[in-house]
Amino acid sequence: MESGVTASLLGPVPSDAGLPMFAYRSTEGPVEVETRITIVRRPDDMLGKPVTHADLQRSAELSAEIYDGLLISSQELTMNDYPATDVRIRYTDNSLKRKLALQRQVFLPEHLVILESTGAADEERVVGQVQQLAVEKLLLP
Repeated sequence: MESGVTASLLGPVPSDAGLPMFAYRSTEGPVEVETRITIVRRPDDMLGKPVTHADLQRSAELSAEIYDGLLISSQELTMNDYPATDVRIRYTDNSLKRKLALQRQVFLPEHLVILESTGAADEERVVGQVQQLAVEKLLLP
């Protein structure tokens, strides 16, 4: 797409229709781990400005809010010289199962990339392995 981002997910990758972003999802991972990449255009008021610690933290908090979950941690890093953060969220899904979401959020000049793996909280090791594989195959411009 226009972002120049390429990702490799497990299994078929249908597009989520109707979202104001590009989102692709794979549900063919082990123990029902779902991997998704979402690419959102950054708000106009953020364009051309450096990404701050507060921006990274707020993005992690918003992700936890979307899940109506608890932000466990966010660790700042860089990826290909872009500001990034690894986010860990615990939440309960609609069937009341405890879940874990692991995200790599990367702030490109015009886009926010969120690469995410979710699965059962008691399968944390496997969810982490799937996320690591996805992160290793994430190519940024």
